[in-house]
Amino acid sequence: MNSKRSLFITRHPAVRPKVLLCGLLMMGILSGCTIGPKVYQSSFEDYNDAIRKTSDGQMLTNLVRMRYLESPVFLQVASLNTSFSVGANAGVTGTNVSGGPDSVGASVGGSYSENPTITFSLPESKEYYGRLMAPLSANQITMLVEAGFDSETVMRTSLRRINRLQNITVDLTNKTPPPPSYDDFNETFRLLKKLNVEGLVEFGPGLGTSVWSAPVSVGSGGLSEVALLATEVLFQKTAGGELIKNDDGEYQLHTFARRLSIRFAPAAANSADAQRLRELLDLDPTRNSFAMLEMELANIEKGRAYRGATPAALDPEAVWTEVGLLGRSMMEIMQLASTTVQVPAKDLEAGIVFAAPPVSEPGAAGLDIKSSADEPSNATLRAKYRGNWFYIEDSDLKSREAFALLNALFAVTGGTVPGANPILTLPVN
Repeated sequence: MNSKRSLFITRHPAVRPKVLLCGLLMMGILSGCTIGPKVYQSSFEDYNDAIRKTSDGQMLTNLVRMRYLESPVFLQVASLNTSFSVGANAGVTGTNVSGGPDSVGASVGGSYSENPTITFSLPESKEYYGRLMAPLSANQITMLVEAGFDSETVMRTSLRRINRLQNITVDLTNKTPPPPSYDDFNETFRLLKKLNVEGLVEFGPGLGTSVWSAPVSVGSGGLSEVALLATEVLFQKTAGGELIKNDDGEYQLHTFARRLSIRFAPAAANSADAQRLRELLDLDPTRNSFAMLEMELANIEKGRAYRGATPAALDPEAVWTEVGLLGRSMMEIMQLASTTVQVPAKDLEAGIVFAAPPVSEPGAAGLDIKSSADEPSNATLRAKYRGNWFYIEDSDLKSREAFALLNALFAVTGGTVPGANPILTLPVN
């Protein structure tokens, strides 16, 4: 409201009581002023935007810190409380002139105030940092693909290995050369995207199956084996398990779950690109559907681990019935993203920061964080650090998209830790 208005009225003495009554009514109306929907909406939008900018600024600052080989720090907004108060005032003045008309004046005013309190917390628990250092799971990667992020960029950014194909690793202190299979790794995702557009390969969430038990011949198996299998069936029925008879007449327990999958269309049998994709991933030529799951959960790896054999990820002769994924950790992804920070030349010359290794991955190369001694005027995302400004230009859509993916990855891995200790409470005037 924050308003004040004055009104002066000249009336005949006979109407003086009516004028006074109007003034009293105005005071009564003002005393009932409340905070309207527009004020609530405006405050909500302001706080929402402030939290977004603060969160983005924290991520950008942490990337710069990691570029300078300094530790990232993460604060969370634990709570945001605000209260509104409303005030109103009104007054009536008048003069009585003998032999002439009376003069009556009325003044009204109103105001409101807003008193927010913000509490920040520092999640120091090993659970929180354990999340950031743990490899991304297949389910977390699936969530990002389902959310609409480009599947190729998500996989390139979040994976360290797919089957036996290894992605590049980044070390800020040493220019690590790409692994021998890096070109094949890149080709795999180019083909996957191309075949997906052509309708020859479907890549996305779907029903996947995993073998849960060793094969058992119920007719000739011992009582203990049959009892064990029956127990597993009973346990897994509630988790999407099913007992399936294989071609040899033996039974195995399979589990079904919604997973990211690669599925070949019948027409893919006539596609050279589809056959090349199978070759790159060492896929079983007799199957057309391959669930994507954590490397250690792939049946081929579980069987080899039991026998003490060479891991399939290191054996070019291995034949895969699933697609094994080894995810990067969030900290590793942030380290990769930090290599795109352009540090000032004076810091390189002073030897306080390493020259960044070349990164050719689209998931990281799409991010371009510039630096300037002066505050940039063409960037909404900016952070000041070590006396310099680091920012992403408004017109750099690729960088803004890559930064959005980085924030989404952070959200699905870190999240909010319950019980984080509050470290600062600010009453904001």
